[in-house]
Amino acid sequence: MEKLMKRGGSNTKSAKRLARVAHIKRVRKAQEIQRQLEELDVMHKELEERGIEAEKSLRGEIPESSENSNPDLLQTWFILLAEKNALVRHEQELLVQAKELEWEDSSCKLEGELREHLLLDSRSNESVSREASILKELLSIAEKGEKLQNMLRRDKQRYLQEDQDIEAQMKAKGLRLGPVRKLSSLSLLDTSSTA
Repeated sequence: MEKLMKRGGSNTKSAKRLARVAHIKRVRKAQEIQRQLEELDVMHKELEERGIEAEKSLRGEIPESSENSNPDLLQTWFILLAEKNALVRHEQELLVQAKELEWEDSSCKLEGELREHLLLDSRSNESVSREASILKELLSIAEKGEKLQNMLRRDKQRYLQEDQDIEAQMKAKGLRLGPVRKLSSLSLLDTSSTA
């Protein structure tokens, strides 16, 4: 409660201005996430087309060109698979960031409402009841965020294992490890720095 009062300050105009600035930052970040999701969708479609072509070539449905041998096609297929995994992972990261922004926006609104209730000169039973309800909602949002972060940590471990499995399969087939675009590291947004 003290933290909320300090953050809001005694000057409600400055608190509202700060809340408005934070809201604008969240909106901009949400727009950037949406833009990146749209770009990923285009990249996913292109990658899917290339993957279908590589699979058809591997199955012999498309006559091989002289420059593409079977090992080269297989390597291309593995690289496309790894890139597809990177796209899916990056998309998941963006969706998580969008969910976190949504929760942050809800938290800010609830904190503002709580501040207003706490600053009332005469607090009614209804006001005290609403304060308790707001605190429960804030706690619920915090718990959801913690669960989401735990899920992300588990997913990152699973991703590492999946990448190692693909590399092992490539080595077992005598293929060289090719460069795979790591889209999650290209993210312009950082989940740890929410506005």
